Amino acid sequence: MNRPILYWHGAIRFCRALVTLVKIYANHSSFRLYNCIRPQSTDSAKDKQRNPEHRNAELLVKMLITNGGTWIKAGQFLSTRPDILPAAYIEALTPLQDQVNSEPPQHIVRVLQSAYGRNWKNRFSEFDMTAVNGASIAVVHKAVTKEGVPVALKIKRNNIDELFSVDFTFYRVIAYLISAVYRKFDFISAVEVFLRALESELDFEQEARNVLEISQKNHITGIRVVELIPEYSCAQIVALKWIDGYPLISYLESTSQAERKRILSLLQNSFIQQIMRFGLFQGDPHPGNFLVDSSGNIVLLDFGLLNRISDTERLSYVNILLAVIDVDLKRLATALSSGGIKNLPEEEFAAKLTTLIKSASMTTTERLSNSEVEILIKDLMNMLNKYAVHIPDHFLVTGRVLVTLTGLFHRFEIKPESVEIRKVLFEY
Repeated sequence: MNRPILYWHGAIRFCRALVTLVKIYANHSSFRLYNCIRPQSTDSAKDKQRNPEHRNAELLVKMLITNGGTWIKAGQFLSTRPDILPAAYIEALTPLQDQVNSEPPQHIVRVLQSAYGRNWKNRFSEFDMTAVNGASIAVVHKAVTKEGVPVALKIKRNNIDELFSVDFTFYRVIAYLISAVYRKFDFISAVEVFLRALESELDFEQEARNVLEISQKNHITGIRVVELIPEYSCAQIVALKWIDGYPLISYLESTSQAERKRILSLLQNSFIQQIMRFGLFQGDPHPGNFLVDSSGNIVLLDFGLLNRISDTERLSYVNILLAVIDVDLKRLATALSSGGIKNLPEEEFAAKLTTLIKSASMTTTERLSNSEVEILIKDLMNMLNKYAVHIPDHFLVTGRVLVTLTGLFHRFEIKPESVEIRKVLFEY
């Protein structure tokens, strides 16, 4: 596809996004105008029905799905930004999944020829032309090398670099337009964080280096990292040793509650170790990036995005986590503030967060119901939005981990173990 056509399709996606944003703005403005001129109402249920947030969130999700590709990733990124989006949007965006369409065989063959030469078939004893997995950036094909090693080849999608560069331009335009209307929030900085993450994921040579770097760390027992096959990797392909296993969600749905607790605690402890001990962690922690192998180990699969935090940032996380475990309101408020979070109503936020933490620590009969927990989480998100709380970039990238883990623990009704958390922090 030549560049003018790519820009034409990009312009169509941009116009679709612009129309959607205008509709959202119109709905929001109409609701605000109605609130200004209506008589004082005592019917909160009717007021809630008139509030367009859920309808607007549905419009946004529909547009993102229609545009596909990087727009899905944009939605996933926004789902971790309660500081700039109301809770209704976060709730609607969280389930978004990457596309899983395969690529035409002609494209796969072109990439293989570019990487391994015209006689690429001589490098493999088997090659499955049907993709076993796919996302917005790449598809995964299974093969067996001439040496008899089963491999997973992560192959870039056709024109993906060009498509992303086109969309990058339009994302920046949209960010400037939104920032001009909603000056309360820094959408421009948010978009730049997102674009930097996408650029990192597009660099397959960097991903190969990421796999090598994270695999050299001393992970806790029960955690495996995929093994890179360097001689089969290049700018268009990341070659990894094939690992048989079960997708995380499928495994959790089919096993006992005790095993669910073991697996989720192991995943939790792994990320605590990565963030607070290594200062280096998997940056795209959605459930599709984990397998459970035949020995019950969790396999970390994707390192297109490997986030790094400084020693100072790691210390702030340790202080926050220990304050959370000890349910120490004053220490938690201090730790959040010293971590760089600004405009936070510390006492109000810490009180709500503590209620949530205490609920997770109680026995099943004393815990808040799922609906009560959801209401409390929405309150926390709305608070961040209401006060235009500034959250540093390093909190945003770790926030994706928190959103994933919290969702899994909540879905499978597992409570975190503070004893295990302390062990990971101080013993490994």
